[in-house]
Amino acid sequence: MLRDMLLVEMQEKDPGVALTHLQQAVNDRPSLAKHCTSIARALGKAAVRVYGPTKAQSYARPVCDTSFASGITTPNR
Repeated sequence: MLRDMLLVEMQEKDPGVALTHLQQAVNDRPSLAKHCTSIARALGKAAVRVYGPTKAQSYARPVCDTSFASGITTPNR
């Protein structure tokens, strides 16, 4: 549910806002940490589809290590 909400937010606003809200959600509910990597990677992949790889990379934040960047560089399947 959080993933879907953040993907919509990314499209309506930008990936930076979604990543900030992901970090806030993990800070508020530490039990979400185990899902952080997969959510950040999904946001990265979606950002590439919406913004292209160069623009998507400009939104990278240190959320869940480098998972967002990993999603940008991993080919979409």
